[in-house]
Amino acid sequence: MGTTAEELLVEDGAVTGVVVSDSETRYSIHAKAVLLATGGFGSNPELMKEYLPLFADGFSSANPGATGDGILMTRQFGTPVVGDGSMGSIVAPDGTNLIDSYFLVNKEGERFIGEAEPKYVIQRACSQQTDHETFLLADSSYGTTDTIEEKIEKGYVKQYDTIEELAADNGIDAEVLKTTIDTYNAAADAGEAIPAGEYELSADKATRIEAAPFYLEKVTLRYFGTIPGIQVDNNCQVLDGQGNVVEGLYASGELVAGNAFTRQYPGVGIGISFAANSGSYAVEQIARLLEQ
Repeated sequence: MGTTAEELLVEDGAVTGVVVSDSETRYSIHAKAVLLATGGFGSNPELMKEYLPLFADGFSSANPGATGDGILMTRQFGTPVVGDGSMGSIVAPDGTNLIDSYFLVNKEGERFIGEAEPKYVIQRACSQQTDHETFLLADSSYGTTDTIEEKIEKGYVKQYDTIEELAADNGIDAEVLKTTIDTYNAAADAGEAIPAGEYELSADKATRIEAAPFYLEKVTLRYFGTIPGIQVDNNCQVLDGQGNVVEGLYASGELVAGNAFTRQYPGVGIGISFAANSGSYAVEQIARLLEQ
C-alpha cells in the first residue's frame, strides 16, 4: 500500500516487471507476468475528453483513483482502446435526484425513451440527443412542492406560465412539444401504453402535462465508471497495435470493460462482477503460463 506503479519494464518487447515508488524511494519489481488492474479513467478529465466527450462535462462519482493509468502505460505498444459509453445515470447538476417526472424530451420536443427504463439506459439515450441536452417536465399537479421550491432556489428547476414560454427559454421546438404533450396525455387518459421511439411507457406511470405552472429541469449525465478500455485477447493478454500479444502483460476489470460491454452498460452490479471474474480468470491464465 502507498506504492505507485509508474511504468512497465520492457525487454525485447516483453513485459518483465514494473517500476514503482513509495514515499522514500523508486525501485523496480521484476516478474514473469504483470496484471494491470488499474480501473477506468473517470477521474482523468483529459482522457474523458478524448474517449468519452459526450460525458466529459457530466457529474462524476468515479473513484478518485480511476485515472486511466493502464491506458497510459500501454500506449507504448500502440494498444487500441475499444468500446464506448459510461456506467451511470441521470441526475441534477449537483448529483442529487431529479424531479420525479415521467415526461422527458429533447430539444426537438420529442420523447425518445420510455421514462421508466433503467437509469443507465436513459443515460445512454440522453447522451445521443442533440447537444446531449434533455429535459424533464412537470405541471402544477406535481406532488412534492417543497422539492420543487428547493430546486427553483438552487436554479435547477425553472417555472413557466405557458408551454410556449418554456420551450422558447430552453431552445425546444414549441410546436412539436405541444403535439408530444397532447399525444402523451391522450394515451394516458385512454389507459394505453405511450410510445417513445422503440420504447414505451405504461399509462399508469404517466405524469400528464396539463395545467400551469409548468416546471422544467435540465438533465445532467452522471457517470461512475467508464467502458472504453485497452484491447485484450480471450486470455486477458494485452494486445499491441498489430493485434499481437504483449508477452508477460495481462489486464482485467474496468480497464478492459470495453472488450465486453462495447457501448451500453448491461446493468447495476455487472461492472463489479465483471471486474472480480475477469481478475480471477486472468490470474488462472497467468498461473497456467507459469506452469509451462
